[in-house]
Amino acid sequence: MFRLRTNDGIIHDKPTLEAVKQLKDSGRGPQWFVAKTWLQREFGERETATAKPSSQSEAGTDTNKHTDQLRRAHSAHIESLEAQLQASIEREKRTAAQADKDKERFASAAIKLARVTQKIPEIVAVAKQNEQLQKENLLLKASNERGFFSKLFRRQ
Repeated sequence: MFRLRTNDGIIHDKPTLEAVKQLKDSGRGPQWFVAKTWLQREFGERETATAKPSSQSEAGTDTNKHTDQLRRAHSAHIESLEAQLQASIEREKRTAAQADKDKERFASAAIKLARVTQKIPEIVAVAKQNEQLQKENLLLKASNERGFFSKLFRRQ
């Protein structure tokens, strides 16, 4: 069995969906009414009844007390999570530092590569000159050898 209470305090037993819609449309804000016996059976007894704080500062104090209770109850887990968070932050810092070093290395390598790339035409030209000089050297050597042998045969 379920009941519904409107904001004007009237309780409706077993309302239909149509009745709930009419209450809502008429501005009589329906609120579900739940029996304390059902709550106790489903969720257990409440430890203490909490009174509504009379002022904003008392609400903050109650919240702080509750936060402190939760912190004490779960302190080991909270400490573990804080340690994991700190370790994660340290890993992130090391990773960022390594990434910065890698960027510097890459930039340096890119500059060196650009310098080498610029020198390629010059290197190719020197290589061609060396090749030409080697050919000329071979021709000169062959020419000298022919001249030497021709002189040698003439003497005989």
